[in-house]
Amino acid sequence: MHLVLVSGRFPAEEAKVFQPFLAVGLGVIATTLGFRATQAGQATDEHLNLAGAAKRLMRIVGPMAVLVGVLWAIGATGGRLPRPDPMVVRHTVAFPEFGVQVTLPQTWSLEPTQAGTEFAAIDSETGATLTGAIRVTDSSKPLSVEIDKIIDDHRARFGSEQNSSRGVLALGLLNAQWAELSYFGQATGTRVKTIALRRANRVLALTCSGDDRAQAACEAGIKPEH
Repeated sequence: MHLVLVSGRFPAEEAKVFQPFLAVGLGVIATTLGFRATQAGQATDEHLNLAGAAKRLMRIVGPMAVLVGVLWAIGATGGRLPRPDPMVVRHTVAFPEFGVQVTLPQTWSLEPTQAGTEFAAIDSETGATLTGAIRVTDSSKPLSVEIDKIIDDHRARFGSEQNSSRGVLALGLLNAQWAELSYFGQATGTRVKTIALRRANRVLALTCSGDDRAQAACEAGIKPEH
C-alpha cells in the first residue's frame, strides 16, 4: 500500500501579504543607509559631531524599523505565522500484476484484513465496503467458472439474492468480468458487486458492498494503473 499526499491551497489576501513585507524592506533599507552613512562619515571627516550623531541615530533607527516591520507582519496575519498548504491523504493499493490500482480519498479508512484478503476499506460518507482478494485458480478453466465460485461465496455469506446480473468490461490491459447480487430491504437496497481479473493462474477479485452511492464511490476508486 502506498500513501499519496496531494497538496491544496487556501485563498490568499495579497494586500495583507505584501504590506508587511514592504515594511520589513523599508527597515532593511534604513539599516543599509545607516551603514553607508557611517562609511561616508569616516572617509570625509571623522571629527564632525553632526556626522557622528547621524551615524548613531541611523544605527538605532534601522534595527527598530526592522522590528516594527516584523511586528506589523505578524499583526497583519492575525498574530499567527502563515499556515502551510493543507495535505490531503489518499490511500493507494496497486496491483501491478493485473494492471490496476485502487485509489481512495480521505473519507475512506483501511481496515484490518482477514486471511486471503489483500485489503479492506470502508467509506465514512457512503458506508461502502471495498475488499480485494487474490485467488489461485486453474488457468485452463475460463474466468466465468471462477465468477460462479465467487457468487456461491456471496450467497453463503449474504443469503439468496432478489436479483443478479453479470457482464464483462475492459479494465487496464485485461478483460474483466463482473457479477452483482441485489438485496432489497425495507429502507434501501444493497448490492454486492465483484469485478474479477485473471493473470495466468491468479484471479484478483474486487468486491464492493452497499447501495447505489456506495457502488459509485467504489467504481470511482478502481482505475487502470498508470
